[in-house]
Amino acid sequence: MTPAIAPGLKADAVQLSYGKTVIADDLTVTVPPGSFTAIVGPNACGKSTLLQALSRLLDPGRGAVLLDGRAISTIPAKEFARRVGLMPQSSIAPDGITVTELVACGRYPHQNILRQWSRADEEAVAAAIEATGMNDLAGRRVSELSGGQRQRAWIALVLAQETPLLLLDEPTTFLDIAHQMELMLLLEKLNRERGYTIAAVLHDLNQACRHATHMIAMRGGRAIAEGRPQDIVTEALVSDVFGLDSVIIADPVFGTPLVVSRGLHDTNHKAKTRGQA
Repeated sequence: MTPAIAPGLKADAVQLSYGKTVIADDLTVTVPPGSFTAIVGPNACGKSTLLQALSRLLDPGRGAVLLDGRAISTIPAKEFARRVGLMPQSSIAPDGITVTELVACGRYPHQNILRQWSRADEEAVAAAIEATGMNDLAGRRVSELSGGQRQRAWIALVLAQETPLLLLDEPTTFLDIAHQMELMLLLEKLNRERGYTIAAVLHDLNQACRHATHMIAMRGGRAIAEGRPQDIVTEALVSDVFGLDSVIIADPVFGTPLVVSRGLHDTNHKAKTRGQA
């Protein structure tokens, strides 16, 4: 499961729109090779839209998304799927499909007319189910699972795909606090011990500070700051991005920035981001 080469991903001066509604214009951000990048910001600031562009689900009106310097629009679909895995914000499983069958779908990019299901596929599926703690649920129908269990099943599918770059849109949604910590530690291990490049949209700023090595802070379709959490997370940034009056202290366990909110600072903050997605 170890990537041979950690890839990097970049949105270069992209314009992102839904129809005539422009979400982001002239947006440039980088997911550095080998990083665990957290994309943070208030609701409706363009985080998920950016992830859609990075995963080739949304074509930029201008600019380009580059994978190791190569425009992703020029990469054949199956080749791209062997290099970049995506867990979208909402996913719907086919009726009656079991957890194991769903996770096995992650092996599709590795198969062709000459290479059908193999022992390597079996091992990748088993490892992904083990890593996400789904062994006891492997034979259950996905439709029978709780929201948190379904979330872990979809994450297992992405892991089974064995791509060196993982894109995750709000992966901790529906998970209780223990499973959130379990998942974040798993992503951290994949990044730091196995060399995966990871980009995840996260809502919890402190969670992002604790686990990520790189952060992109967004507001209103713009990247307000980009860099290591310990370098960019300041009281001014939290005020600018989230409209919160806060104090930044060192996390007593991890030593990373810990944001302690005093309360709402900018009452007009919602108006600044209204209309973005």
